[in-house]
Amino acid sequence: MNFVDPLGLCEDGEKYVQDYTKALKKNPYSWPYVRSVVNEYDIKLADELSHIDRTWSFRGEKYKSDVMGNIAPAYAATMVYGPIVSPVLMVGAEIMYDRPKGISAKIKAATGSFKMNAVGIKEAVKDTIKDMFGAR
Repeated sequence: MNFVDPLGLCEDGEKYVQDYTKALKKNPYSWPYVRSVVNEYDIKLADELSHIDRTWSFRGEKYKSDVMGNIAPAYAATMVYGPIVSPVLMVGAEIMYDRPKGISAKIKAATGSFKMNAVGIKEAVKDTIKDMFGAR
């Protein structure tokens, strides 16, 4: 039984993260392809355009789309590029995102995103360790 979402009202965040990772792994070194994956899996934008507010269940927690939309790309990037490169990619993505002018203002505005990126990175590292050494 799913104790976080016993009625099944949340979206499946685990499936979303795994699908995102699988898509990114197909061609991770082609910028146009990576950009298309990011656009395709942008659940925050999809929810804003559809005027809906979904909740996602992931690893025993519930997240809104704007939060899950930070966890999933960080998880996928960590699984594909590693835990050293993925934070750099997340910062780069926030700098490129349409936010207030100036790099320092953009980074300050993205502080909440970085906290949720850290959740995705941490979960990806834990999964990698489990895969390497088996669940303990």
